[in-house]
Amino acid sequence: MNKRKEILVLGLALFSMFFGAGNLLFPPSLGVAVGQSWLIAGIGFFITGVGLPLLGILAFTKGGSLDEFASKVSKKFNTAYLTTLILVIGPLFAIPRTGSTTFEMGVLPLIEGIDPKIAAIACSVIF
Repeated sequence: MNKRKEILVLGLALFSMFFGAGNLLFPPSLGVAVGQSWLIAGIGFFITGVGLPLLGILAFTKGGSLDEFASKVSKKFNTAYLTTLILVIGPLFAIPRTGSTTFEMGVLPLIEGIDPKIAAIACSVIF
């Protein structure tokens, strides 16, 4: 793959990873909520919403591969870090979040006369 194509793919991947509904909806609602203190809130949001992810990406590029990144501390830390990372990405946060969104947006409006708690559990198991 040529360099220009790699840069384009990496740029689009980073954009899709970091830009979501929270980045589109949260800043305006934050601005309305803080009122006259919008400048200090904007600076804080910029530091935490742009600066910290950028520092994370830069740290990872300096660290090399994922295995090298965590093993610089110790092998035990490497195992714990990678296990936690995989669990957080999938079963602990992403899967329940998408399952509950599926239930709220796709299933709940279609059911009547069924206890929503039972329907949510059934939908989560099927999901």
